Amino acid sequence: MSLKNMLKKFYMALDRFIETSMILIFLLIILVVTSQITMRYIVGRSLFWADEVSRYGFIWITWFGASYIMSVNKESGVKHIAIDTIIKMFPRKIEKICIFINDFLAIAFLLVLSFYAVQLTVRTFSITSSSLGIPMGLMHSSALIGSILMILQIIRRYII
Repeated sequence: MSLKNMLKKFYMALDRFIETSMILIFLLIILVVTSQITMRYIVGRSLFWADEVSRYGFIWITWFGASYIMSVNKESGVKHIAIDTIIKMFPRKIEKICIFINDFLAIAFLLVLSFYAVQLTVRTFSITSSSLGIPMGLMHSSALIGSILMILQIIRRYII
């Protein structure tokens, strides 16, 4: 099996992991929020942890979603909307250079973000959340994982 085929399989598995994670987290949020509403208005008691679960779920979905929309789409190049009116006015060669510079700057930003996300994650692992009692480092690690996933998606454009 060639390296290119192995990379394609890796990225297909990565896409499936991200999609599945987002779906499961979204379903968890729906279940928790629905349970919270039901408990509050029918039973008369609230789930004290529901707010944290939904908030942390949204944080993780945001980072997974940011990576997901950066993945390559065969038809249009990317899955997200891009304003490329000015770039499309240039010759194809200059357009490619502009896209490369954009990707380079994005990777540089994501590397800086990853560096600080590691520091934040390490510093907050000993702090626990108020309702769930889980380490806050787990929540802050979403920025690190999301940044790494976005870097992988940008690199994908050049190797596959």
